[in-house]
Amino acid sequence: MNPHSTHDKNPPGNAPFLKASNAERAVVSAKTPFWRGTTPAVPRRGIFSLCMTVLLAVCGRAEPLNFFASEDHLVVRADTRFEPGERIAYRIAKDHRTLANGTAHVEADGMARLTVTLPEMMAGVALPLSVTLSHAGIEGEPQKIWAFSQQPPLNVRRKVFLIADDGDTSAAFTSIALDFEVVTSIDQIACLTNALIVVAEDVDCHDTWTSLMSAAELEAEVLVLAPAKDCALTLPRTMTTFSMGRMDILRHAKPAHQLALSELRRAGLRLDVRGDKIALLADEFSEILAAQWTHEKAGRVRVLGVTVIHNWNTTPAARWLLAEIMGDQNENN
Repeated sequence: MNPHSTHDKNPPGNAPFLKASNAERAVVSAKTPFWRGTTPAVPRRGIFSLCMTVLLAVCGRAEPLNFFASEDHLVVRADTRFEPGERIAYRIAKDHRTLANGTAHVEADGMARLTVTLPEMMAGVALPLSVTLSHAGIEGEPQKIWAFSQQPPLNVRRKVFLIADDGDTSAAFTSIALDFEVVTSIDQIACLTNALIVVAEDVDCHDTWTSLMSAAELEAEVLVLAPAKDCALTLPRTMTTFSMGRMDILRHAKPAHQLALSELRRAGLRLDVRGDKIALLADEFSEILAAQWTHEKAGRVRVLGVTVIHNWNTTPAARWLLAEIMGDQNENN
């Protein structure tokens, strides 16, 4: 067992309610006193009053392969009945209509590299396809795959402001024609009340955190992209709801497409008690991939525990996930 896994034991400094053996969901709801003196570092009188929901991540769900429709090749796993070195035939189809076919070799690792030329796709389109491999009269089971356009659908109604930009995040936003403005002054942040404020990926936002929470208290949306390893995000006393768990808690209830989120690098999240405060930290050993909380005036803070900018050009799941999360939150859970 992984000693840092939330399924095995409580990571150092975490509250005991995170432990849930063989359970997909652990729900804790309480009023002040919140922590009930369960951890010596936390005073018995509690830290804040809220209802908390902790959703523990559960791995193992099968995900279909994702690829950009503009790619000229596709790597798939061959059926175990096909031996390395064998030349196999492949067919990529939409429903029963063939879009591409040809032959390929099974590599030593059991993978096959298929040459693909698909029809040009419009922006914002994702298509479910199937790929079937065959050899010497043996046909493998069809594998479900999803082809995505480079441009995801955008439905961002708030003005987007980017802080702590390292160049990669702004370049990613520009590549999908997202309208945004880079914030260069900390003093400007607290005034962004009707906005979506995005913190660039893998940066320490300690110096701007107080201003970000002030903006969230005034109805701003704050989105933190996979915080840096040593960055501690202190949870504010003014929040009214809190949840953390799988990426599902930040996504639309029923997306039409299937994203291969396992292709994104995991940063992970966990809670840590620091004196009379509670902080959210990155933890690559944690299976918790998302967290969010709300404020009384409808402000919201969301934190990603997977990297999207790092994987921007390696898998469509990165840009399509980000576009979905940044979209109109009125359609969310």
